[in-house]
Amino acid sequence: MKEKNHNFFFEFELEVDQSINIPFWVDIRSRAACEYNLVFGSFVGVNYHNQSTLLGCVLMKNEDTQSLK
Repeated sequence: MKEKNHNFFFEFELEVDQSINIPFWVDIRSRAACEYNLVFGSFVGVNYHNQSTLLGCVLMKNEDTQSLK
């Protein structure tokens, strides 16, 4: 991906058995959003197996109740 888009950034942390522990990737739009000091919010739920499930993510200008609505 880096060959196609020089603004793409990725990094990851490996476990002892060489499996990926923490992946991180950012494209040009995400990097530009950081310049505006936007707040990142994630919405997490629990499924029928009692496992955490990511429902969605958001970038917000304001961290208030009206923005969340």
